[in-house]
Amino acid sequence: MSTISQHLIGEPHSPLETTTLYSFVSKMSISLAAECEATYGLLKYKDQQTNVEKSSGRVALVHNNNPIDSGIVTIVFCVPVATIFGADFFFLYHTAKKLLAVVIALGMGIATFTSMIIVACQSAWITGVSLSAAQQYLDIYFRPPLVYRHNAHNTAWVILIWLAFLSTLASTWLMFVAFIHDIQNGTTPGVVGDMDVESAPIHYRNSHHSMITSTAMRGEKPVQGT
Repeated sequence: MSTISQHLIGEPHSPLETTTLYSFVSKMSISLAAECEATYGLLKYKDQQTNVEKSSGRVALVHNNNPIDSGIVTIVFCVPVATIFGADFFFLYHTAKKLLAVVIALGMGIATFTSMIIVACQSAWITGVSLSAAQQYLDIYFRPPLVYRHNAHNTAWVILIWLAFLSTLASTWLMFVAFIHDIQNGTTPGVVGDMDVESAPIHYRNSHHSMITSTAMRGEKPVQGT
């Protein structure tokens, strides 16, 4: 966060650029949280699978691969969210890898909807042993619950990945908006010395003329750049 503060305080930024910066860092933080929840969840389901099967002498089989697979997909797309958009944030590229950003946003959408459907509608089950034997194993290894939506970590995971997906969409859109803005107006954030006003970007010329008009109305002499 210190890097963010230095970036925002160290030099002037347009409102669009500031919005883009905060969008990028919010998306990175939420994606990291979603990735952590997905990692925790898939490890717990994997441990439950291993423990039950080992205790039964490999007779009982726990079918809970769906949240494991969905968690892996979440991690696969959350990592490039942080790395690709993270590079754009810290180095202010805005133009970098726009097509890749779209692919990542689509991947986040797939991970989001897949995770939501699995958690909301599905549950695990045990085969290879009788119902009473399966219940005995579940009494010992009762966490996570077989019904996926009854797991609080799954609920948190789905909420976080939804927030991460929406913020990724917003960041992708802002990346294109910032790119178009820089093409039309240049990347100069403010006054730079004795810059020729007529050759400056449009947003600088407008602000410069507005400043001169305001100064003239107050009866003051405009101050030349140094």
